[in-house]
Amino acid sequence: MKRDKELVKQIKLEDMKIKEKIWLKENKEAIDKQNERIKKHGCFSDEHRRF
Repeated sequence: MKRDKELVKQIKLEDMKIKEKIWLKENKEAIDKQNERIKKHGCFSDEHRRF
């Protein structure tokens, strides 16, 4: 029983890793564009930071 739970846990973890890779691949262009915008213009809250 405990072994089965560990196996299910491992399978779920692998599934999450696969889904994460797919999501990152599907959203790479948008992420890159957002990162470039932040490099050029800064973060929306930069002017309010006190650190």
